[in-house]
Amino acid sequence: MNTMNPKPPSPAKGFSLIELLVVVAVIAIMVSMMLPAISGFSSTAGRRGAVTTVMNTFEQSRVAALESGRQVYVLFWRRIFPEPDAIMVLRETEDGTGTYEQLTQWIKLPKNILLHQPTVGSSLLSIDPASVFDSARMPKAPIVQTGESLNVLAFNETGGVAFPTTKANRKLIISEGIRGDGGTEALLSTKKQAQSAGGFEIISLSRYTGRAQLDISTVQ
Repeated sequence: MNTMNPKPPSPAKGFSLIELLVVVAVIAIMVSMMLPAISGFSSTAGRRGAVTTVMNTFEQSRVAALESGRQVYVLFWRRIFPEPDAIMVLRETEDGTGTYEQLTQWIKLPKNILLHQPTVGSSLLSIDPASVFDSARMPKAPIVQTGESLNVLAFNETGGVAFPTTKANRKLIISEGIRGDGGTEALLSTKKQAQSAGGFEIISLSRYTGRAQLDISTVQ
């Protein structure tokens, strides 16, 4: 009887060290190529998310003024980095005295998103609200540091804009950047300072309806 020798096992197949290194290098290159696109998408998403939040807040505030027959205030707190800018909604009391009714807490905007006040032109943030709003009547007045500001948009009992009345001031500009000491704003790109479509979102409001819409005009 012939004895058959068992077939020796074949060596295990796998990747060599050089092949693994090549794969890792290719993945690293692909990731580095994708980073700028991912970064741009994230910043745009943050800015657009802030726009959605602000516009929803405007509409809810307008409706609150209509339903109650009382003036409603949207507050804008522009803060020094690293604190985020924020908005809050208050409503006038029934008898017009005492502490304002607080409809929301401070709503913080995403990181590196600014309520932007350009050096040229007007906006909601360029006028003093003292004639229509008494900060002493706030449930808890914020401590506004040097370089920060507290601004107001007011809806009247019919849902229109009570303050500001000037068309040039009835807009809010949202951008990406950082606000340093003294209130100086450093936008994330110098190109975005000149091109509204590249780095700004402009929300304008109708005086009589109080409706908000995105404005495609330049920041002037």
